[in-house]
Amino acid sequence: MSDTVYDCPNYPLLLILSGPSGVGKDTVARMLIERRPDSFYFVVTATTRPPRDNEHHGVDYIFVTFDEFARMIEENMWRAIRYGRDGNLLDLQRARVSLGAAGATSVQFRGGKLSVSGIELDSEAVEALGKQVEGVLYEWRAQEISVRVTGDADARLAAVRALADGLSVVRMDMLPDS
Repeated sequence: MSDTVYDCPNYPLLLILSGPSGVGKDTVARMLIERRPDSFYFVVTATTRPPRDNEHHGVDYIFVTFDEFARMIEENMWRAIRYGRDGNLLDLQRARVSLGAAGATSVQFRGGKLSVSGIELDSEAVEALGKQVEGVLYEWRAQEISVRVTGDADARLAAVRALADGLSVVRMDMLPDS
């Protein structure tokens, strides 16, 4: 059994630090990022409170009015929670958790390609996944699923979602009838 979360590569983790004002959430977040910059990312979120003296718009928070925040909710503009330059972090993490549950040990974007490693599929599952996700390829020896994507953040997010959803459907279809 593993002693730490770092020893569990199959499970992408969304970590939310929550607590009362002034308890040290930002300090803990900075320490995690400093110690594990490859594993932790600071997410800039929106708030309706006014900035403190040492806070900067777009760095510490995105400071908005109540009306702006309400408009963001109405228009489903959850871009206040950002992944990199763009994209919805919560959706991305949900999809990564689904991929981890399917056995993924790595999820990467490189050279216009989304690659997911560590998922073992038989020929029936590969065929079924191909029906769910357009353009998907499976490399048997590497146990790697890949699909071409553009550099656009929304396209990358859509590709991760499609692959997670497709694998979920394939896994359910492969279960024996009871």
